[in-house]
Amino acid sequence: MEGKFIGELGGNPFQKIDSRIVFNSKNKEDIYFNSTKDDKIDLLIYTTLMFNCNVIGKTITDVKTLLHILKLKPRSGNGNINSKIRDSINRLNDNGFIKIKFNKEINGYYVKVNFINSNEGFEIYYKDINKILGLDCSFNHKCNILYLYFYSKAKNENLGDLLEISNYCDINYETLLNLIQELKSINLLTDDYFINKYYVYIHVNKLNNEVLYVGKGTKDRYSNLDERNDFYLSYISELGKENIECKIVKTFKNEEEAFIFEEDLTNVFKMIGQAKYCIKIGK
Repeated sequence: MEGKFIGELGGNPFQKIDSRIVFNSKNKEDIYFNSTKDDKIDLLIYTTLMFNCNVIGKTITDVKTLLHILKLKPRSGNGNINSKIRDSINRLNDNGFIKIKFNKEINGYYVKVNFINSNEGFEIYYKDINKILGLDCSFNHKCNILYLYFYSKAKNENLGDLLEISNYCDINYETLLNLIQELKSINLLTDDYFINKYYVYIHVNKLNNEVLYVGKGTKDRYSNLDERNDFYLSYISELGKENIECKIVKTFKNEEEAFIFEEDLTNVFKMIGQAKYCIKIGK
């Protein structure tokens, strides 16, 4: 079976999805796809099948077709992309998202998609999903991007606190910033989606848990160990970057609030003989 796109398969270029598919602040047990790696893969495969079925929710597909639609190349060996997709199809079937029947003649699947729809849903378009699929990145990276995109839509396109998103979506902060930039690059997110852009962070000596530095910043400033004062750079060189943990403590709506908290926190640590490498607060 040759890989085909949505127009050739007669699918719907628009769908309305239940907001609980990845997020529900009131009742988390209603979330259908959590932030685990397998759930993120399943979300991508489910979305692909959903868009490529006919009006009554049926399609015929195989792994090769899905690979083509996902713009991925087949791989061999343990844990290859082919087996990941095959495992995902089986999980979706076991969990009731789809009903499958394998056909030996076509070496593929008859699939019936069980749509998840509710009054509190959000609209998505295949052209948007196709933008994500077209990104030049790994399969797991695409799964993270799609999960973040769905999460933003489920939250009414108001992502809010970046640290909260990082924890909820199980994506480390630096990776989250990269994902956001990629979604912005294809016009699927804007800066207006974020409430708390500023944060206060600390650097901790992993060997003795001493707080070395307190600062405020945005984006990836907290993890940058190169652009520091000479006094601190000398100690970093002696200790080794691998022995310094960079942690975001709290996020804020504006820089003024972050500065006040940074000043207070720095003074607290200096009172107990720590934060020795903070020479000037706010710099």
